[in-house]
Amino acid sequence: NVVQAYNLILTAADGTAGDGSGNALQASYYSTIGVNLASLARSSADSTTDADKLALFNSVVGAQNTVGVSTPERLESLAATVSDLIRLARESADDPLSAQKDSTLSLARLQTLGLGAITNEATRSAFLNAVQFKGNSVDPATGAPRSQDNAATHDVSGVNSVEKLAAIATSYATLLAWVNNGGTSAPTQGDYQTIGIQLPTTNPTSALLLLNSALHAQPDASRINTIAGLNRMALVVEQLMKAGSIGPLGGAAEGSISLTVEDLQWLGVTGVSSDNLGFVLSKLQSLTDPGSVLVSLAALQTLATAAINAREHLVKLAQDNAGALATAAELEAIGLTLPVNGAGSNAEYLKLFNDALKSPAIDGSRANTPALLQAIIVAAQRVVDSTLDHAPAAPSRPLPADLIALGLPPGEVASVPAANMTLLIDAITARSFSNLGVDHTGTALALPAKL
Repeated sequence: NVVQAYNLILTAADGTAGDGSGNALQASYYSTIGVNLASLARSSADSTTDADKLALFNSVVGAQNTVGVSTPERLESLAATVSDLIRLARESADDPLSAQKDSTLSLARLQTLGLGAITNEATRSAFLNAVQFKGNSVDPATGAPRSQDNAATHDVSGVNSVEKLAAIATSYATLLAWVNNGGTSAPTQGDYQTIGIQLPTTNPTSALLLLNSALHAQPDASRINTIAGLNRMALVVEQLMKAGSIGPLGGAAEGSISLTVEDLQWLGVTGVSSDNLGFVLSKLQSLTDPGSVLVSLAALQTLATAAINAREHLVKLAQDNAGALATAAELEAIGLTLPVNGAGSNAEYLKLFNDALKSPAIDGSRANTPALLQAIIVAAQRVVDSTLDHAPAAPSRPLPADLIALGLPPGEVASVPAANMTLLIDAITARSFSNLGVDHTGTALALPAKL
Protein backbone atom coordinates (compact mmCIF):
# COMPACT_ATOMS: atom_id res chain seq x y z
CA ASN A 1 0.00 0.00 0.00
CA VAL A 2 0.98 3.67 -0.22
CA VAL A 3 2.12 4.03 3.40
CA GLN A 4 4.26 0.92 3.25
CA ALA A 5 5.87 1.99 -0.05
CA TYR A 6 6.60 5.45 1.35
CA ASN A 7 8.12 4.00 4.49
CA LEU A 8 10.42 1.72 2.47
CA ILE A 9 11.63 4.68 0.39
CA LEU A 10 12.11 6.94 3.43
CA THR A 11 13.98 4.21 5.29
CA ALA A 12 16.30 3.68 2.31
CA ALA A 13 17.06 7.42 2.16
CA ASP A 14 19.56 7.37 5.00
CA GLY A 15 21.81 10.07 3.59
CA THR A 16 24.78 7.75 3.11
CA ALA A 17 26.16 7.01 -0.35
CA GLY A 18 27.50 3.57 -1.09
CA ASP A 19 25.84 1.62 1.72
CA GLY A 20 23.36 -0.08 -0.63
CA SER A 21 20.34 1.09 1.36
CA GLY A 22 18.32 1.76 -1.78
CA ASN A 23 19.35 -1.28 -3.79
CA ALA A 24 16.23 -3.33 -3.02
CA LEU A 25 13.73 -0.61 -3.92
CA GLN A 26 11.42 -1.66 -6.75
CA ALA A 27 9.88 0.49 -9.45
CA SER A 28 6.43 -0.46 -8.14
CA TYR A 29 7.16 1.26 -4.81
CA TYR A 30 7.59 4.57 -6.56
CA SER A 31 4.55 4.06 -8.76
CA THR A 32 2.44 3.21 -5.75
CA ILE A 33 3.07 6.63 -4.19
CA GLY A 34 2.34 8.42 -7.47
CA VAL A 35 5.82 8.90 -8.92
CA ASN A 36 5.82 9.00 -12.73
CA LEU A 37 8.75 6.82 -13.81
CA ALA A 38 8.35 7.36 -17.57
CA SER A 39 11.88 8.80 -17.70
CA LEU A 40 13.27 5.46 -16.45
CA ALA A 41 11.90 3.60 -19.47
CA ARG A 42 14.31 1.79 -21.77
CA SER A 43 13.35 4.06 -24.66
CA SER A 44 10.43 5.96 -26.11
CA ALA A 45 9.43 2.79 -27.90
CA ASP A 46 9.83 0.50 -24.86
CA SER A 47 8.17 1.51 -21.59
CA THR A 48 9.82 -1.28 -19.62
CA THR A 49 11.86 0.09 -16.73
CA ASP A 50 15.53 0.28 -17.64
CA ALA A 51 17.57 -1.72 -15.12
CA ASP A 52 20.59 0.63 -15.28
CA LYS A 53 18.48 3.73 -14.79
CA LEU A 54 16.63 2.14 -11.88
CA ALA A 55 19.90 1.02 -10.27
CA LEU A 56 21.35 4.53 -10.41
CA PHE A 57 18.04 6.03 -9.25
CA ASN A 58 17.94 3.71 -6.23
CA SER A 59 21.56 4.58 -5.43
CA VAL A 60 20.70 8.29 -5.55
CA VAL A 61 17.62 7.79 -3.37
CA GLY A 62 19.66 5.88 -0.81
CA ALA A 63 22.15 8.76 -0.61
CA GLN A 64 19.42 11.39 -0.12
CA ASN A 65 18.02 12.43 3.21
CA THR A 66 14.30 12.10 3.82
CA VAL A 67 13.62 15.68 2.71
CA GLY A 68 15.18 14.98 -0.69
CA VAL A 69 12.66 12.19 -1.39
CA SER A 70 9.69 13.58 0.51
CA THR A 71 7.42 14.23 -2.48
CA PRO A 72 6.72 12.53 -5.81
CA GLU A 73 7.85 15.70 -7.58
CA ARG A 74 11.28 15.57 -5.98
CA LEU A 75 11.65 11.91 -6.84
CA GLU A 76 10.58 12.56 -10.45
CA SER A 77 13.17 15.34 -10.71
CA LEU A 78 15.90 12.99 -9.45
CA ALA A 79 14.71 10.28 -11.85
CA ALA A 80 14.85 12.65 -14.83
CA THR A 81 18.44 13.65 -14.03
CA VAL A 82 19.46 10.03 -13.48
CA SER A 83 17.91 8.97 -16.78
CA ASP A 84 19.72 11.62 -18.80
CA LEU A 85 23.03 10.69 -17.16
CA ILE A 86 22.55 7.06 -18.21
CA ARG A 87 21.50 8.17 -21.69
CA LEU A 88 24.58 10.37 -21.93
CA ALA A 89 26.86 7.51 -20.93
CA ARG A 90 25.16 4.93 -23.12
CA GLU A 91 25.13 7.01 -26.32
CA SER A 92 22.35 4.96 -27.84
CA ALA A 93 20.42 6.22 -30.86
CA ASP A 94 17.39 4.35 -29.51
CA ASP A 95 17.35 6.38 -26.29
CA PRO A 96 18.74 9.89 -26.87
CA LEU A 97 19.00 12.61 -24.27
CA SER A 98 15.69 14.19 -23.37
CA ALA A 99 14.57 17.53 -24.72
CA GLN A 100 14.92 18.84 -21.16
CA LYS A 101 18.61 17.89 -20.90
CA ASP A 102 19.73 21.47 -20.26
CA SER A 103 17.51 21.46 -17.18
CA THR A 104 17.95 17.86 -16.03
CA LEU A 105 21.75 18.11 -16.26
CA SER A 106 22.05 21.65 -14.93
CA LEU A 107 24.47 22.59 -12.19
CA ALA A 108 21.70 22.82 -9.62
CA ARG A 109 20.18 19.46 -10.52
CA LEU A 110 23.54 17.68 -10.37
CA GLN A 111 24.22 19.19 -6.98
CA THR A 112 20.80 18.06 -5.80
CA LEU A 113 21.77 14.56 -6.89
CA GLY A 114 24.53 14.68 -4.26
CA LEU A 115 27.46 15.74 -6.47
CA GLY A 116 28.76 18.52 -4.25
CA ALA A 117 32.18 18.64 -5.96
CA ILE A 118 30.52 20.19 -9.01
CA THR A 119 30.61 23.82 -7.92
CA ASN A 120 30.73 25.67 -11.23
CA GLU A 121 29.93 25.36 -14.92
CA ALA A 122 33.49 24.42 -15.86
CA THR A 123 33.42 21.40 -13.57
CA ARG A 124 29.90 20.49 -14.70
CA SER A 125 30.95 20.49 -18.36
CA ALA A 126 34.08 18.41 -17.70
CA PHE A 127 32.10 15.98 -15.51
CA LEU A 128 29.48 15.40 -18.21
CA ASN A 129 32.21 14.80 -20.79
CA ALA A 130 33.73 12.17 -18.51
CA VAL A 131 30.33 10.53 -17.96
CA GLN A 132 29.80 10.34 -21.70
CA PHE A 133 33.17 8.94 -22.69
CA LYS A 134 34.45 6.96 -19.71
CA GLY A 135 35.15 3.43 -20.87
CA ASN A 136 34.91 4.23 -24.59
CA SER A 137 37.62 3.01 -26.93
CA VAL A 138 39.98 5.76 -28.09
CA ASP A 139 41.85 6.68 -31.23
CA PRO A 140 45.38 5.35 -30.60
CA ALA A 141 46.94 8.25 -32.51
CA THR A 142 45.15 11.12 -30.78
CA GLY A 143 43.61 9.71 -27.62
CA ALA A 144 40.20 11.03 -28.65
CA PRO A 145 37.31 8.84 -27.46
CA ARG A 146 35.32 7.01 -30.10
CA SER A 147 31.54 6.69 -30.09
CA GLN A 148 31.21 3.58 -32.21
CA ASP A 149 28.18 1.35 -31.90
CA ASN A 150 29.89 -1.22 -29.69
CA ALA A 151 29.82 -2.57 -26.15
CA ALA A 152 32.51 -0.20 -24.85
CA THR A 153 30.57 2.85 -25.98
CA HIS A 154 27.26 1.67 -24.50
CA ASP A 155 28.72 0.41 -21.21
CA VAL A 156 27.42 2.36 -18.19
CA SER A 157 29.04 0.28 -15.46
CA GLY A 158 31.39 3.14 -14.57
CA VAL A 159 28.53 5.56 -13.80
CA ASN A 160 25.76 3.38 -12.41
CA SER A 161 25.87 4.55 -8.79
CA VAL A 162 25.94 7.91 -7.10
CA GLU A 163 29.24 7.11 -5.41
CA LYS A 164 30.84 6.42 -8.81
CA LEU A 165 29.49 9.70 -10.14
CA ALA A 166 30.69 11.53 -7.04
CA ALA A 167 34.16 10.06 -7.48
CA ILE A 168 34.28 11.27 -11.10
CA ALA A 169 33.14 14.73 -10.05
CA THR A 170 35.65 14.93 -7.19
CA SER A 171 38.57 13.70 -9.29
CA TYR A 172 37.84 16.03 -12.18
CA ALA A 173 37.44 18.94 -9.77
CA THR A 174 40.90 18.09 -8.40
CA LEU A 175 42.41 18.21 -11.90
CA LEU A 176 40.71 21.48 -12.75
CA ALA A 177 41.82 23.07 -9.49
CA TRP A 178 45.44 22.09 -10.23
CA VAL A 179 45.53 24.20 -13.41
CA ASN A 180 47.30 27.57 -13.46
CA ASN A 181 49.42 26.76 -10.40
CA GLY A 182 46.32 26.26 -8.28
CA GLY A 183 45.16 23.55 -5.95
CA THR A 184 46.70 22.19 -2.79
CA SER A 185 47.08 18.53 -3.75
CA ALA A 186 48.37 17.15 -7.04
CA PRO A 187 46.06 14.74 -8.88
CA THR A 188 46.80 11.08 -8.18
CA GLN A 189 46.92 8.14 -10.54
CA GLY A 190 43.52 7.22 -9.15
CA ASP A 191 42.07 10.62 -10.07
CA TYR A 192 42.98 10.16 -13.72
CA GLN A 193 41.76 6.57 -13.79
CA THR A 194 38.49 7.50 -12.10
CA ILE A 195 37.53 9.87 -14.90
CA GLY A 196 38.66 7.40 -17.56
CA ILE A 197 42.07 8.69 -18.67
CA GLN A 198 44.50 6.22 -20.25
CA LEU A 199 47.70 6.93 -18.32
CA PRO A 200 51.21 6.23 -19.65
CA THR A 201 52.52 2.76 -18.86
CA THR A 202 56.20 3.55 -19.54
CA ASN A 203 57.98 4.99 -16.49
CA PRO A 204 54.59 5.53 -14.83
CA THR A 205 55.90 7.35 -11.75
CA SER A 206 57.89 9.88 -13.77
CA ALA A 207 55.10 10.11 -16.33
CA LEU A 208 52.63 11.12 -13.62
CA LEU A 209 55.04 13.78 -12.34
CA LEU A 210 55.44 15.23 -15.83
CA LEU A 211 51.72 15.07 -16.56
CA ASN A 212 50.87 16.83 -13.30
CA SER A 213 53.56 19.43 -13.93
CA ALA A 214 52.11 20.12 -17.37
CA LEU A 215 48.60 20.48 -15.90
CA HIS A 216 49.87 22.78 -13.17
CA ALA A 217 51.45 25.07 -15.78
CA GLN A 218 48.41 25.31 -18.05
CA PRO A 219 47.09 28.89 -18.09
CA ASP A 220 43.50 27.63 -18.13
CA ALA A 221 41.48 24.43 -18.41
CA SER A 222 40.81 24.58 -22.15
CA ARG A 223 43.16 21.69 -22.94
CA ILE A 224 42.12 19.43 -20.08
CA ASN A 225 38.36 19.87 -19.72
CA THR A 226 37.60 16.89 -21.96
CA ILE A 227 38.67 13.25 -22.01
CA ALA A 228 40.09 13.85 -25.49
CA GLY A 229 42.29 16.71 -24.27
CA LEU A 230 43.60 14.85 -21.26
CA ASN A 231 44.18 11.64 -23.21
CA ARG A 232 46.17 13.59 -25.79
CA MET A 233 48.32 15.07 -23.05
CA ALA A 234 48.86 11.62 -21.53
CA LEU A 235 49.70 10.21 -24.97
CA VAL A 236 52.37 12.89 -25.48
CA VAL A 237 53.88 12.02 -22.10
CA GLU A 238 53.86 8.32 -23.05
CA GLN A 239 55.80 9.08 -26.24
CA LEU A 240 58.31 11.14 -24.28
CA MET A 241 58.86 8.32 -21.80
CA LYS A 242 59.47 5.90 -24.68
CA ALA A 243 62.08 8.17 -26.28
CA GLY A 244 65.06 6.34 -24.83
CA SER A 245 63.97 2.99 -26.27
CA ILE A 246 63.96 4.46 -29.79
CA GLY A 247 67.67 5.17 -29.69
CA PRO A 248 69.87 8.13 -30.65
CA LEU A 249 70.54 9.22 -34.21
CA GLY A 250 73.00 6.86 -35.82
CA GLY A 251 72.56 4.24 -33.12
CA ALA A 252 71.66 0.59 -33.59
CA ALA A 253 68.11 1.19 -32.39
CA GLU A 254 67.62 4.42 -34.33
CA GLY A 255 64.00 5.41 -34.90
CA SER A 256 61.72 8.39 -34.60
CA ILE A 257 59.39 9.69 -31.91
CA SER A 258 55.84 10.23 -33.15
CA LEU A 259 55.48 13.75 -31.82
CA THR A 260 54.50 16.93 -33.63
CA VAL A 261 54.98 20.61 -32.88
CA GLU A 262 51.31 20.72 -31.88
CA ASP A 263 51.75 17.79 -29.48
CA LEU A 264 54.54 19.49 -27.57
CA GLN A 265 52.63 22.76 -27.55
CA TRP A 266 49.59 20.92 -26.18
CA LEU A 267 51.71 19.81 -23.25
CA GLY A 268 52.91 23.38 -22.73
CA VAL A 269 56.37 23.40 -24.37
CA THR A 270 57.16 26.72 -26.06
CA GLY A 271 59.57 27.72 -28.82
CA VAL A 272 59.24 24.53 -30.87
CA SER A 273 58.63 24.97 -34.60
CA SER A 274 58.76 22.88 -37.75
CA ASP A 275 62.34 24.11 -38.27
CA ASN A 276 63.70 22.94 -34.92
CA LEU A 277 61.39 20.04 -34.02
CA GLY A 278 63.82 17.45 -35.40
CA PHE A 279 66.59 18.77 -33.18
CA VAL A 280 64.41 18.59 -30.06
CA LEU A 281 63.32 15.04 -30.92
CA SER A 282 66.92 14.03 -31.61
CA LYS A 283 67.86 15.11 -28.09
CA LEU A 284 64.90 13.27 -26.61
CA GLN A 285 65.89 10.10 -28.43
CA SER A 286 69.41 10.34 -27.04
CA LEU A 287 68.16 10.06 -23.44
CA THR A 288 69.08 6.69 -21.99
CA ASP A 289 66.60 7.09 -19.14
CA PRO A 290 63.91 9.66 -19.98
CA GLY A 291 62.11 8.93 -16.72
CA SER A 292 65.00 10.29 -14.69
CA VAL A 293 65.17 13.52 -16.71
CA LEU A 294 61.64 14.39 -17.79
CA VAL A 295 60.05 14.74 -14.36
CA SER A 296 58.61 18.20 -14.92
CA LEU A 297 57.53 20.54 -17.69
CA ALA A 298 60.37 22.85 -16.66
CA ALA A 299 62.91 20.07 -17.22
CA LEU A 300 61.43 19.29 -20.62
CA GLN A 301 61.38 22.99 -21.55
CA THR A 302 65.04 23.38 -20.52
CA LEU A 303 65.99 20.46 -22.77
CA ALA A 304 63.92 21.82 -25.67
CA THR A 305 65.28 25.35 -25.33
CA ALA A 306 68.88 24.12 -25.31
CA ALA A 307 68.24 22.13 -28.50
CA ILE A 308 66.50 25.08 -30.16
CA ASN A 309 69.33 27.48 -29.30
CA ALA A 310 72.01 25.03 -30.42
CA ARG A 311 70.28 24.47 -33.73
CA GLU A 312 69.98 28.21 -34.32
CA HIS A 313 73.70 28.74 -33.72
CA LEU A 314 74.86 25.78 -35.82
CA VAL A 315 72.72 26.74 -38.80
CA LYS A 316 73.85 30.37 -38.57
CA LEU A 317 77.49 29.29 -38.37
CA ALA A 318 77.07 27.20 -41.51
CA GLN A 319 75.18 29.95 -43.32
CA ASP A 320 77.59 32.76 -42.41
CA ASN A 321 80.75 30.58 -42.46
CA ALA A 322 81.87 32.72 -39.54
CA GLY A 323 81.16 33.33 -35.89
CA ALA A 324 81.64 31.54 -32.58
CA LEU A 325 82.68 27.93 -33.02
CA ALA A 326 80.34 25.07 -32.25
CA THR A 327 80.91 23.29 -28.95
CA ALA A 328 80.57 19.69 -27.87
CA ALA A 329 77.86 20.83 -25.44
CA GLU A 330 75.79 22.19 -28.32
CA LEU A 331 76.03 18.89 -30.12
CA GLU A 332 75.01 17.10 -26.95
CA ALA A 333 72.05 19.49 -26.72
CA ILE A 334 70.73 18.17 -30.03
CA GLY A 335 71.44 14.54 -29.19
CA LEU A 336 74.73 14.12 -31.05
CA THR A 337 77.96 12.90 -29.47
CA LEU A 338 81.47 13.45 -30.70
CA PRO A 339 83.86 10.48 -30.68
CA VAL A 340 86.99 10.62 -28.55
CA ASN A 341 90.55 9.62 -29.36
CA GLY A 342 92.79 7.31 -27.40
CA ALA A 343 93.52 10.06 -24.91
CA GLY A 344 89.81 10.63 -24.28
CA SER A 345 89.69 13.95 -26.18
CA ASN A 346 87.10 15.01 -28.75
CA ALA A 347 89.03 18.12 -29.84
CA GLU A 348 90.29 16.67 -33.14
CA TYR A 349 86.83 15.71 -34.31
CA LEU A 350 85.31 19.00 -33.14
CA LYS A 351 87.96 20.92 -35.13
CA LEU A 352 87.02 19.18 -38.38
CA PHE A 353 83.32 19.66 -37.58
CA ASN A 354 83.85 23.41 -37.20
CA ASP A 355 86.09 23.54 -40.29
CA ALA A 356 83.22 22.01 -42.24
CA LEU A 357 80.56 24.44 -40.98
CA LYS A 358 82.84 27.40 -41.73
CA SER A 359 83.59 26.22 -45.26
CA PRO A 360 81.95 28.08 -48.18
CA ALA A 361 80.58 24.81 -49.58
CA ILE A 362 78.36 24.21 -46.55
CA ASP A 363 75.53 26.64 -45.94
CA GLY A 364 72.55 26.59 -43.56
CA SER A 365 70.62 24.11 -45.69
CA ARG A 366 73.38 21.53 -45.19
CA ALA A 367 73.29 21.89 -41.42
CA ASN A 368 69.55 22.07 -40.85
CA THR A 369 68.87 18.53 -39.66
CA PRO A 370 70.55 16.37 -37.02
CA ALA A 371 71.18 13.74 -39.71
CA LEU A 372 73.22 16.19 -41.82
CA LEU A 373 75.28 17.19 -38.79
CA GLN A 374 75.71 13.55 -37.82
CA ALA A 375 77.10 12.88 -41.31
CA ILE A 376 79.76 15.54 -40.70
CA ILE A 377 80.70 13.90 -37.39
CA VAL A 378 80.95 10.46 -39.03
CA ALA A 379 83.15 11.88 -41.81
CA ALA A 380 85.33 13.69 -39.28
CA GLN A 381 85.81 10.49 -37.34
CA ARG A 382 86.84 8.52 -40.41
CA VAL A 383 89.33 11.17 -41.54
CA VAL A 384 90.82 11.80 -38.09
CA ASP A 385 91.16 8.10 -37.30
CA SER A 386 92.78 7.49 -40.71
CA THR A 387 95.65 9.88 -40.08
CA LEU A 388 99.13 8.53 -39.46
CA ASP A 389 99.60 6.55 -36.22
CA HIS A 390 96.26 7.75 -34.84
CA ALA A 391 94.60 5.95 -31.96
CA PRO A 392 92.06 4.69 -32.51
CA ALA A 393 92.66 3.72 -36.12
CA ALA A 394 89.81 3.83 -38.62
CA PRO A 395 88.61 0.44 -39.88
CA SER A 396 88.33 1.88 -43.40
CA ARG A 397 89.77 4.71 -45.49
CA PRO A 398 87.93 8.01 -45.99
CA LEU A 399 85.53 8.15 -48.93
CA PRO A 400 84.89 10.98 -51.40
CA ALA A 401 81.53 11.46 -49.65
CA ASP A 402 83.39 12.13 -46.41
CA LEU A 403 85.35 14.93 -48.07
CA ILE A 404 82.11 16.47 -49.33
CA ALA A 405 80.60 16.23 -45.85
CA LEU A 406 83.68 18.00 -44.44
CA GLY A 407 83.34 21.00 -46.73
CA LEU A 408 84.78 20.24 -50.17
CA PRO A 409 82.51 21.42 -53.01
CA PRO A 410 80.58 18.40 -54.39
CA GLY A 411 81.22 19.46 -57.99
CA GLU A 412 84.96 19.59 -57.49
CA VAL A 413 85.05 16.20 -55.79
CA ALA A 414 82.99 14.68 -58.58
CA SER A 415 85.33 16.07 -61.24
CA VAL A 416 88.47 14.51 -59.73
CA PRO A 417 89.56 11.35 -61.57
CA ALA A 418 89.48 8.21 -59.44
CA ALA A 419 93.26 7.82 -59.50
CA ASN A 420 93.76 11.38 -58.31
CA MET A 421 91.17 10.93 -55.56
CA THR A 422 93.08 7.87 -54.38
CA LEU A 423 96.26 9.99 -54.21
CA LEU A 424 94.42 12.68 -52.23
CA ILE A 425 93.16 10.16 -49.70
CA ASP A 426 96.65 8.62 -49.55
CA ALA A 427 97.95 12.08 -48.65
CA ILE A 428 95.51 12.23 -45.74
CA THR A 429 96.43 8.84 -44.36
CA ALA A 430 100.17 9.55 -44.71
CA ARG A 431 100.02 12.60 -42.47
CA SER A 432 99.55 13.04 -38.76
CA PHE A 433 96.46 14.90 -37.66
CA SER A 434 98.52 17.90 -36.55
CA ASN A 435 100.13 18.11 -39.99
CA LEU A 436 96.72 17.92 -41.62
CA GLY A 437 95.71 21.15 -39.93
CA VAL A 438 98.55 23.46 -41.13
CA ASP A 439 99.97 24.74 -44.40
CA HIS A 440 103.58 24.33 -45.54
CA THR A 441 104.65 27.20 -43.31
CA GLY A 442 103.06 25.71 -40.22
CA THR A 443 100.19 28.20 -40.19
CA ALA A 444 96.84 26.81 -39.07
CA LEU A 445 94.63 25.92 -42.01
CA ALA A 446 91.10 24.52 -42.15
CA LEU A 447 90.82 21.06 -43.67
CA PRO A 448 88.77 22.06 -46.76
CA ALA A 449 91.40 24.64 -47.68
CA LYS A 450 94.21 22.15 -47.00
CA LEU A 451 92.61 19.55 -49.26
